[in-house]
Amino acid sequence: MSGRTSVVISIFLLILLQQIPVDIYLPSFPDMANHFSVPPKMIQETLTLYLLGFGIAPFFWGPLSDKYGRRKILLSSLVLFTLANLGCAITNSIYWMLIFRVIAGIAGGGLQISTSAMARDIATGKSLLLLSSYMSLMWAIIPIVAPVIGSHIQDSLGWRSNFYFILLWSLPILYFMLSYLPETIHEKEQLSFRTVIRRFGKLFRNTKFTFYVITTGLSFSLTIAFCTAAPFLFQKHMGLNVIQFGWLMFVVAGGYLIGVLVNSFILHYFSVERIIQGGLVTSLAAAGLMVFFAAIDVFTVLSVVGPVFLIIFSQGFIFPNAIGLAMNNLTHDFGLSSSLLTSFQMIVVGSVSQFVTSFDHSDPLPLAITMLGVVIVLCVLYILFIRFVQKT
Repeated sequence: MSGRTSVVISIFLLILLQQIPVDIYLPSFPDMANHFSVPPKMIQETLTLYLLGFGIAPFFWGPLSDKYGRRKILLSSLVLFTLANLGCAITNSIYWMLIFRVIAGIAGGGLQISTSAMARDIATGKSLLLLSSYMSLMWAIIPIVAPVIGSHIQDSLGWRSNFYFILLWSLPILYFMLSYLPETIHEKEQLSFRTVIRRFGKLFRNTKFTFYVITTGLSFSLTIAFCTAAPFLFQKHMGLNVIQFGWLMFVVAGGYLIGVLVNSFILHYFSVERIIQGGLVTSLAAAGLMVFFAAIDVFTVLSVVGPVFLIIFSQGFIFPNAIGLAMNNLTHDFGLSSSLLTSFQMIVVGSVSQFVTSFDHSDPLPLAITMLGVVIVLCVLYILFIRFVQKT
């Protein structure tokens, strides 16, 4: 097996590992709450803390990867990730569960940084764009499939088996990396902590980059807000069984994949800015419809899932284009920029998820208002950004 082939295989295996811990155990939330005898908020915190751990990790994994090489950081992250998920599988304490989820998130952030860095190491130009498109497609597919798998695991074996499933994926991937993955970085860079902070500050002073980074974070937070609330909303209060819930998440997450595919088609006919505007308008209308249904006490699966599907579909117009525009405004520091992009996305997403945990999920209105609020913030920021660009 050639070195490039093993790296490409590694990249796709790592994307699988990064994404599955977010989605696969969502159908198990009510069962976990019963097992640990805790309120829903404590179980939702396991998702929030994973995302926050994922968010802070690139600040140190990125520079360490440049200094010590991709392979060492990747293998360290993968070992830590495996042990953290083993801890989640065997613990009988909700507090240890929360600690293990933070550790798993930090390790997952290391996997993500290594994945992005290796892609840039082995590909340039059109080959990098092609590899990135396949990576994005896999990122879109996993959230569709994972809850369905998780729902069947939960129905047959219980919540712990979701983490054993992750563990069973981690071990052969770790063996593959140890056996076949070469070092991909050509020149290691010695960066001091002060230099890293200075470069991060310089990136934040790039107004266009900062705007699009904030946009990606708020866009992704709409999906995570729904994922945080949905298990209790639909299973506990609307009476869906775990299998039905898994397929419901399949439909909702499929909205993003459809949005990405439509976006890739209409990019040939419209500007990126106009497509983002269309995504914002559609999101605003769908979120307003969701609030309207909730306010008049129309509480059905369709009245919630219909608007949410349109909101998630619209993010296929906003999220990938915002990432592309953020990176397109840079001429250097791509590694640190990618780290900052990932960190800020996950910190924003984790913060919104934390906010959603405070809700009473017997009523969809608080979730609807939150999603509408996020969309309104996105629209206001976009208007202010357009005015700034016109002035400058």
